[in-house]
Amino acid sequence: MACHSTPAAPELHKNEPTEISFNIFDRKVAGINWNSASPHKALALHGWLDNAASFSVIGPMIEGINLQAIDMAGQGLSDFRSVDANYDLVSELRDLHEISKLFAEGPIDIVGHSRGAIVAALFAAIVPEKINRLVLIDSIEPFPRKISDLPQDLADSLRSNYSLSGRSGTLYPNREGALAARVKSDIPVSLASAELLAERSLREVEKGWVWQADQRLKATNAYRITDEMRGDFFKLLEAPTLVIEPEHGLLKLDPKLNNAGSAIPNLTRKTVPGAHHCHMDDCPEQVAELVTEWLLQS
Repeated sequence: MACHSTPAAPELHKNEPTEISFNIFDRKVAGINWNSASPHKALALHGWLDNAASFSVIGPMIEGINLQAIDMAGQGLSDFRSVDANYDLVSELRDLHEISKLFAEGPIDIVGHSRGAIVAALFAAIVPEKINRLVLIDSIEPFPRKISDLPQDLADSLRSNYSLSGRSGTLYPNREGALAARVKSDIPVSLASAELLAERSLREVEKGWVWQADQRLKATNAYRITDEMRGDFFKLLEAPTLVIEPEHGLLKLDPKLNNAGSAIPNLTRKTVPGAHHCHMDDCPEQVAELVTEWLLQS
């Protein structure tokens, strides 16, 4: 499957990606791969309800690095979690630990966007020996919570996982309507980017079109980090970390994230134009250049 074959996709692609997969916990984790001949590898983690094609614009631009972008559990072409599981951050960290062992023998580089960046940063904090360098695009930490919120969060997680289990996503009468909904979502993308994401997620069913993803991804997260916990977690993140902050992204505009990353000892920030999906829509060339320079440092 070529992940940039749609007419709307930008003409930015120099290298055709190949499909990859990992098998963990009796599940398939699918993905796409650029520059497979390069000995320098990096793992890419996408955002919530996106998929590996989130990196299909910058992937071909990143020279000298074998970039492997995965569809995280329940999204894209990867398998859903079992019926007794959920999609909290602990589950994502367990997946990443297994994938990291299959990915390389030693420490690895990770490029994460949005929720993928949060998972990468937490992983680097709790198992620092597994990480070489990090690039985080418009996310660093989960939204902070108060300790008093945690009992209700746990109750909401239990109820929402039950209510969403086995459900399918919104049904659209035609493909155009499904793409338009993604373009106009709470965190919008261009039509070109929606087309890219559609190749791994949008499916025609009996009565229309649906974005294929496990609806339990929308459940309340049972595992939260409080303001009191943030410093204790992120001061342990030893890897050199580059944070790419779009001018109109979450890190710049959401006041709840004003102090995100402040405890990380070895952090560099770079501001770029655009919004949350800057690596797809606004300045992919600039993002690709920053990623390449950061990961290829000795």
